[in-house]
Amino acid sequence: MPACPTPPSCPPRRPQHRLRRAAVAIAASLGFWAAAPSHALEVDDLATIGHQLYSQWYLPQTTQALGAAQALQTSLQAYCGQRPGKTDAALLGDARQRFQQAADAWQRVAAVNMGPLVERRTDRMVNFQPLRPARLAEAIQQAPKTLADMERIGSPGKGFPALEHLLWAQPAPPGSPSCSYAVMAAASVTDEIQGLRAAFQTTAAAKPDLRVTEEFLNQWIGGLEQLRWERMEKPLRSASTTSGKKKPQLIRMDSDSTLASWRAQWSGLRDLAVAPAGAPENQVSIAGLVAAHYRPLTAGRFAKAVQEVDSAFAALNSTDLESVQKLSTALSGLKRWVEADIASLLQLSIGFSDGDGD
Repeated sequence: MPACPTPPSCPPRRPQHRLRRAAVAIAASLGFWAAAPSHALEVDDLATIGHQLYSQWYLPQTTQALGAAQALQTSLQAYCGQRPGKTDAALLGDARQRFQQAADAWQRVAAVNMGPLVERRTDRMVNFQPLRPARLAEAIQQAPKTLADMERIGSPGKGFPALEHLLWAQPAPPGSPSCSYAVMAAASVTDEIQGLRAAFQTTAAAKPDLRVTEEFLNQWIGGLEQLRWERMEKPLRSASTTSGKKKPQLIRMDSDSTLASWRAQWSGLRDLAVAPAGAPENQVSIAGLVAAHYRPLTAGRFAKAVQEVDSAFAALNSTDLESVQKLSTALSGLKRWVEADIASLLQLSIGFSDGDGD
């Protein structure tokens, strides 16, 4: 049978066939993704494509985050279990390192809030920003002993921000009430992520829904905007317009890992925008969806734009407003591209999300 010269007039083909033909054109436009395998989506329709995200992305990422949270909990138990008055610097250092790993792993999971993440409000439960120190002090006084007790503690006084505070800003001495609370706060984070993982398993086994793909695109845009505006530019602008010198309320400032947090969140957005090297052959991504609609060159250009933003994140070495604003502008451009051109191409509606800027 002769090849169809004009794809729009061709008989319908399965998306994986379109993507296989497009893979070479995409790879040619990628930077460090150029070595990635051809990511052909082994799916039959848009509903299945979007639904595969739960098993392809959210389950593995949540499993990794759960393991990191469990390691943090174990490390804190060892540190806080020391004899009162004795502080082993190595144990404290290990707890801090485990915190960084767990917090980064969580940022990747929560980069794009979908399905159970939204239903359970898990990001708010484990990473409420910013910490309310007064609420944390009240929570320590309550001396929770069980996970049921922790459920009665408000989100502003627990989760990763509380753990960061108790490891850096006001290090909790072993044997103290604050150290006991840190162990319970870590256990609460582990329990919540474990529940989230179970919810993703249930969702992955459910019947595919076309709305999942539309939700994915909307929530990806919302996640990008949350990072660009709420996490990066807005706190810096608020501090710069305040009379006198005001310290910006940036995520993970106590542990001096704001840049690491931004990069971790971006890495989740990046890998859902363009399937990275080492990803499964049928990994779902925005570029893959575009290629499935006979637009391999558009997919390649989008991938190149994502790579440019990724390079800018890697080069960012300061949290000052001038440096961040340049990156924020690039993120805005990426957002507009997905909102307008890509959403129109995929015939998906774009609404508003909690991540939209003011």
